Amino acid sequence: MTISDIAAELQVSPKTIIRELPKINSLLSEYTVQLDKKQGVGIRITGSTETIDNIKDTFSTVPEKVVYQPKERAGFLTARLLQNQQPMKLFELALHLNVAESTISSDLDKLENWFTSHRLTLIRKPGLGVYVSGSEKDIRKAILHYIYENIDETDLIEILHNTLAKDSNEKDLVNSSSQRLLNLVDTQILRKLETVIHQMESQEAFKLSDNAYAGLLIHLALAIQRMNQKEKITFDDSFLKNI
Repeated sequence: MTISDIAAELQVSPKTIIRELPKINSLLSEYTVQLDKKQGVGIRITGSTETIDNIKDTFSTVPEKVVYQPKERAGFLTARLLQNQQPMKLFELALHLNVAESTISSDLDKLENWFTSHRLTLIRKPGLGVYVSGSEKDIRKAILHYIYENIDETDLIEILHNTLAKDSNEKDLVNSSSQRLLNLVDTQILRKLETVIHQMESQEAFKLSDNAYAGLLIHLALAIQRMNQKEKITFDDSFLKNI
C-alpha cells in the first residue's frame, strides 16, 4: 500500500503515517520481519507467511489505538475552543488526537466558517496557539447550536440521564465526543434544574416529553450560565407575543 492509501483509509495526513513508521518498524523487528519501502511503489511487511500470520493473531487480541474520525476531531476541537478561550498549542491538540499538527491545522481550516457564522473569530498565532475570540453571549449561543447540530435527540436524552445519574463531577464523565459537547453545560446547574422541573411537573400534574424535557433543561442551564457571567437576557415584544 502507498502511504497516501493508508492515510486516506484512516482519514489522517500522510505526515501522521510517516511519523509512525519508525515505531512500527521497531516493533516488527521483534518478530524478524520488517517494512519494505519502495519509492513510487508503496510499503509492505516482508517476512515468512507463517510469521506474518502469527503477528496477525497476536495483534488481533491487542486493544487498538484510538483513531478519531474527522467528525469526532471536529467535535473535540470545537468543544475545547468554546470551553476554553485561552490559546492552545497545536502540538498538544495533535498529541491528544493521535494525528500530525498539519491534520489539526486542516481541521481548523474547515471549522473557521462555522465560527464566523456564529459571530466568533478563530485566532491562530504562531508560537502562541489557537483560540476563539467573541462575546460570552455569542459563545453560549454557539454552544447551544453545536449541541443540537451534533447530538441526536435520542442520544442527547440518554447522555443527559447518564450525566445526572452520576454522583461524580464533570471530570469523571464519559469521555466521548457527544459527552464532551454536553460537558460545555455546567453539570451542577443541570442537576439543580432537574429537581426544579420535576417539582413543576408534580405540581401541575403534567409530564413533559423526553425531547421537551431535554431541550428545556439545556436552554435553562445555558441561560443561568449566561446570567452567572453578568449577561442581561432580554426578548423583544414580538418574540414574546409569538411564544
